[in-house]
Amino acid sequence: MKIFHKEEGKEVVYVNLKDITYLYDKIEIKMPNSIFRKVTPQVIVKKEKNQFLFVRFDKKEEVEFFKKYDFIVDYANYKNLTIEEIRKKWAKTLELAENLIKIWNEMPRKKRKKNGCILKEIEDLEYKADWIKEIYLLKKEESNFKIPYLVK
Repeated sequence: MKIFHKEEGKEVVYVNLKDITYLYDKIEIKMPNSIFRKVTPQVIVKKEKNQFLFVRFDKKEEVEFFKKYDFIVDYANYKNLTIEEIRKKWAKTLELAENLIKIWNEMPRKKRKKNGCILKEIEDLEYKADWIKEIYLLKKEESNFKIPYLVK
């Protein structure tokens, strides 16, 4: 999850450590060095301890980098929605992933080699759906997840 915020007139972004780890695992994504240096000591996500830790980024290139990735949920798009609206977005995201899975499964093997990007898109949609579910549970007060104080 990412949270864009203005501080002293400057745009900053708070990004969940779990998302940064997910980006590390995506070989094709080249992260700015400043992001890598800032999170390297924290990069091992331990479920109980820091999976919900947010890291602050204030350099323009860092903020712009995180704007590019739609599979990292932007909290601003969900914070004012009702529980039902969030549930619908969650279901729609899962439906998109399921449709791509169906397309992939019906695709001849020769075409699969040329369309490997579909697998990446499925993975990203499922990842995004997990975060939407977390926001849904947060709204229902059934989650241990905490939004940083600055956006409550």
